[in-house]
Amino acid sequence: MLKQGKRFLQEESMRLHVFILLCLVFLFPLSCAVNPVTGRQEFALISEEQEIRIGRDNDPVVLQKFGYYPDPDLQNYVRSIGETLAHVSHRPNLPFHFKVVDSPQVNAFALPGGYVYVTRGILAMLNDEAELAGVLGHEIGHVTERHSVQQLTVAMGLQLTSRVLSTAVQGGSGMQQLSDLILTGVMQGYGRRKEFRADTLGQDYMMRAGYDPYAAVEFLATLERIEKVPHDPVTHWLTASHPYAAERIEKAGRHAGELSLRPPAGRRGRDRYLARIDGMVYGGGERAGYLRAGVYQNRFFRVRCNVPPGWKVKTARDRWRAEVAKGGPRLNFRMVELEKTMDVDAFAVSVEKEAGLRPGELLDRKRRNGFDMLTVRYRVRGETGPLRVLGGYLVRGRTGLILQGVAEQSDAARMEEAGWSVLQSLRALSAEEARQIPVLRIRLHKVRAGDSFPKLARRFADDPGKAKEMAAINNMDLNARLRPGMTLKVIAYDQEGK
Repeated sequence: MLKQGKRFLQEESMRLHVFILLCLVFLFPLSCAVNPVTGRQEFALISEEQEIRIGRDNDPVVLQKFGYYPDPDLQNYVRSIGETLAHVSHRPNLPFHFKVVDSPQVNAFALPGGYVYVTRGILAMLNDEAELAGVLGHEIGHVTERHSVQQLTVAMGLQLTSRVLSTAVQGGSGMQQLSDLILTGVMQGYGRRKEFRADTLGQDYMMRAGYDPYAAVEFLATLERIEKVPHDPVTHWLTASHPYAAERIEKAGRHAGELSLRPPAGRRGRDRYLARIDGMVYGGGERAGYLRAGVYQNRFFRVRCNVPPGWKVKTARDRWRAEVAKGGPRLNFRMVELEKTMDVDAFAVSVEKEAGLRPGELLDRKRRNGFDMLTVRYRVRGETGPLRVLGGYLVRGRTGLILQGVAEQSDAARMEEAGWSVLQSLRALSAEEARQIPVLRIRLHKVRAGDSFPKLARRFADDPGKAKEMAAINNMDLNARLRPGMTLKVIAYDQEGK
């Protein structure tokens, strides 16, 4: 009987899938669209109007996630290059939008409907206007061939059995569910064939707009180089779904050769481009903070503190981490923007819940140097035995600070002593004091006799470790001989921008 019931369910499931296929064939005969590039008919459940709406609805989500880079001149410059390319693309009448987002990631991506974004991280890696045209052209290529629409159509097909199709086609709540998939899709890429296709289309649009298509090849070589340099993550342009850079370089080089048989070769616009990004924030920006001589300062959160002497300290966006040695006691300091004002007790409870900590022993509660502060000691069991955790929670307006120290019992006293020293040194900064904190920026430098990337890294960034990054953003080797008089991008600590 059970076997008969199981067979019946399987047969019903098969009938349902057949019914769905019949619906696709007979109920949606108009769900086809002409690929603007190939001219071929393609199955699509999303019209151009819906495509534009999905992009428009998700644009605020992108800007909230990454931030809009606050430089009107740079925004207008990137927009002008993008619009020039869009005008010679296969969809010149689509209302394209081009924006620079405030992210250190080396990335560029596009939403359906012509919403194209480049990060300031990828702008730092480009060396001329033609390379920028190559990046924008690649993303325009994804839009003109409707790659994200094709991706969404597949997603819609997979969700037919959950009855999303009917509301999606009519523009109801199902469309919102599907549009939620788009951000994940565009950040992961579209697969090797479509990425190669976007490279080719990007070079075609570059050539039509008068740019040298070999610039796209050179930027791909930069990507291949920075894959080997410790840096902020290179996302969409070098993820596993993208072809390996070497393969892209080979194919793009071959296509550039084909295009260059049709003169003129095209312009590069190096000086104009470098002048536009001179002063642009580099790396983590204001949120990354500035560490020097044992003092950490953060311009965005307007805070300063001492770091424990003798500990190894690493800074990152919105945080720093210190440890004596790997596996030993450690301190983690983190800064957060609060969605709303809250008292320090509520803030501590929210962090405890996030970290999975049970209420601990209250050590101190006071107002110190502009912050409401709460200090708690926890005892937790780790994989190798009992651990001591020190939690420091500070609130000022809509800024929350978290210091968490972790150590085994044998090192607990050392960890707590270091943690207390950090907490006692914490101080809120005035707006004027915060403006004096240097920020890493892109600056231009005319090479002098004897210059090298290690020397430039020490001179401008006070960090020899930045030499590899400095070479990479110029698409050069670390030990390259620098010719006097040539213009380089350098990474420099600077208080003010342009």
